[in-house]
Amino acid sequence: MLLRIRDRSQSAKQERSNRRKAKRRAERERREQEREMLEARSERHRSSGLVMEQLIPRDRNNSVAKEIRLKLKNKDEVLRQIDEEIMRDEMAERQEHDRARREQIKAEKSKRGNTQQPLPDINIPMTSIPALSVQPSSSHQQVESTTTSAPADTSSSDAGEKKAKDKFVKEMSTVIVKALDPFRNPKSKGYIRNNEDFKHIAKKLTYVIYEKERTRTKPGLEIKITDKMKEKASEYVRKKMNSYDKEYKRSPHR
Repeated sequence: MLLRIRDRSQSAKQERSNRRKAKRRAERERREQEREMLEARSERHRSSGLVMEQLIPRDRNNSVAKEIRLKLKNKDEVLRQIDEEIMRDEMAERQEHDRARREQIKAEKSKRGNTQQPLPDINIPMTSIPALSVQPSSSHQQVESTTTSAPADTSSSDAGEKKAKDKFVKEMSTVIVKALDPFRNPKSKGYIRNNEDFKHIAKKLTYVIYEKERTRTKPGLEIKITDKMKEKASEYVRKKMNSYDKEYKRSPHR
């Protein structure tokens, strides 16, 4: 019984060994076939001129290995040089980026300067505006009818009113010009095409605002320009210019 089991185990071991040998033999044959196929293909490519064969001379001094050993020996120095090269490359790239950005900003400024026309020097003439007529009350009429008084000297009051008016127009024209400046852009609504139209609309809006403020102020009192008044004037100018579809057009002279 023991001999039978021993013989069976030996036969099984022999079968496994034979299977391994057969598998290794088949693997060697497969590799040999692949090698022959690759050699045949490379030979065919060389004969057709698709591949050129070049012989690399043998490095008898083994300089590559020496260079590698030298670099490994001076590893810290090599790493430091690599870090310096990386830093130099990054610095050069940063400088190039800054230079390109400066050139772009300069080109945009020059383009903006070409598209935007220079601000004209507006000299608003002081035209005569009819004075507001104040209706006297009934009590004043009765007093004037019963008593006679000498005519008052209105030359000084007219001069003071004209001076106050000139001061208001001068200060308000600065605000109006500043509010009209964005409308010199061709892309904006209410675009002002030339300097003559710019002067005309600035003068017109200045006197319109003066008349409005004059009616709100008591006669004889000076109109004081406040920050709130400047904001309202700028807002009025923007609304007025945005009411035009594409560009501002002066009304024809009658």
